[in-house]
Amino acid sequence: MRRSGERLRVTAQLIRAKDGFHLWSENYDCTSTDTVAVQENIAEQIAAVLDVVLDERKRDVEAFTLYQKGL
Repeated sequence: MRRSGERLRVTAQLIRAKDGFHLWSENYDCTSTDTVAVQENIAEQIAAVLDVVLDERKRDVEAFTLYQKGL
């Protein structure tokens, strides 16, 4: 994140830790009053890239975490 007065530039990247593969990146220019909207936009973009679907099996966060560790 870089800041110049009231202007912010946020660079977000999604990189697969296993092999360093670059999955997604985006730059966001906004004002300091837009930060919540930018955070929501980044979260939505990452969820879309990961094709996250919250169904009944994944609502139990502890079980899902254990499942991910098992993989």
